[in-house]
Amino acid sequence: MDVGYGYLDAEFDDYARGPGQDFSGNKLARSPENTLNLSLSYSGEFRFGAIDARIGYSWHDKYYFEPDNNQIDPNSEQSSEGLLDASMNFSLNNGWSVLLWGRNLSDERYRRSVLNAEGEPQRTAGIEPRTVGIRVTKEFWAN
Repeated sequence: MDVGYGYLDAEFDDYARGPGQDFSGNKLARSPENTLNLSLSYSGEFRFGAIDARIGYSWHDKYYFEPDNNQIDPNSEQSSEGLLDASMNFSLNNGWSVLLWGRNLSDERYRRSVLNAEGEPQRTAGIEPRTVGIRVTKEFWAN
């Protein structure tokens, strides 16, 4: 089991962009205060080969995309979100291996980034939807 926690207290000491735009004391853009990562791993050797499995969860606190912290653009905030990923790899003694994997298994939808340009509509890029796959490989000679 792996556990990781991060705490970030990042704010601007002095940030004035112009008249009426003093962002001093605001949170730094794209900097969640709290982050958490949890994962469970399993590895096992068997007569036919080996299995390696992992499941992981990552979570982040809310954060702002811009230094105004929603003073100018009220849509510049991302709420807290969590993602669930998993993988399982079967390595066979004959050199074949099969990897099954999945990202964002709970199919969360949120914005990864936001671009605000004066006079332009807000542009966003979201995270990948639920994505699953399989990879099959064959090792022909060993090192």
